[in-house]
Amino acid sequence: MTDEQLVEKFRMGNKSALDVLLNRFKPMVKAKAKAYYVAGGDSEDLIQEGMLGLLSAVRTFDPARDVLFRTYAEACVRK
Repeated sequence: MTDEQLVEKFRMGNKSALDVLLNRFKPMVKAKAKAYYVAGGDSEDLIQEGMLGLLSAVRTFDPARDVLFRTYAEACVRK
């Protein structure tokens, strides 16, 4: 199932679709968080912020904009 299909399923009330998306993108979130790691900081905080960005991407993704969900999610996680 594509990322875009999972987003649509989640919006239709399928909570397990969100779990699949979060698990699918967690490695990407961790990789992005690692790039922003600050000495003495807590990497788990950065990962949690990234996961919130991912959740925001799931909620605000607009398939009519003709962009892949992955591309949109990466931008949201970076913010």
